[in-house]
Amino acid sequence: MMKSISKLLMMVPVLMAAMLCSCNDDNDTPIPSGAFTVFATLERLDNTGATFTTQELDDSELVTYVTTQELDSKIYTVGKRYVIVFSNQSGKRFQSGEITLYMAYSVFNGKAESHSAADCEAAFKDPVNLSMIYRTGKWLNVEATAPVGVQPKVFTVYVDQATINNEVPEVYVAFKTDNINGPERTFFGSFDLSPVWNLSTCHGLRVHYFTKGVETVEVINKTDLPIKPEL
Repeated sequence: MMKSISKLLMMVPVLMAAMLCSCNDDNDTPIPSGAFTVFATLERLDNTGATFTTQELDDSELVTYVTTQELDSKIYTVGKRYVIVFSNQSGKRFQSGEITLYMAYSVFNGKAESHSAADCEAAFKDPVNLSMIYRTGKWLNVEATAPVGVQPKVFTVYVDQATINNEVPEVYVAFKTDNINGPERTFFGSFDLSPVWNLSTCHGLRVHYFTKGVETVEVINKTDLPIKPEL
């Protein structure tokens, strides 16, 4: 199984962070120690509040969070992924219902892209350490640390086009820095795997990524399709 969420996102994203815009006049309300943090999709945004959805892991049940707090439509976009910090009355992280939203951070979004093997290799050379990587539904969620100046030139998912019609296509967490001598920064991404995951030929994915300087290959299976990974 991929590295999952033993401590989920307790460090806030350094890149592309956006503070929650709320109609609450009290902007100094502290985040309680029991607040939860998850990757979530913004499903609705209007003057009555917002709706987010998330999943715990793999193909678990969809969880829906609703808040009456107003978010700025100039900052937030329906359909995009965010890291949200919230609390609720149930005290359970993955419980549908109303939440108190403290922060909503932008993360790197994007869809799996088909590329040549050479392109995959070229985007797999710069130093990056993935400390967390796991799937929820069609999303591949990652936490990464790397030398970066402002933001990476590339941070997404590549699929080797020569393998895209295999039962188990080869997928790479692609990363290119904008400054190899930049400071170490921690950032997050949530990438849409559906361009390859939804193919009728796909029974799973072989995901390549780096952790602590070592290339790691993990096989993620479609839960209803037992497969034998291609070697």
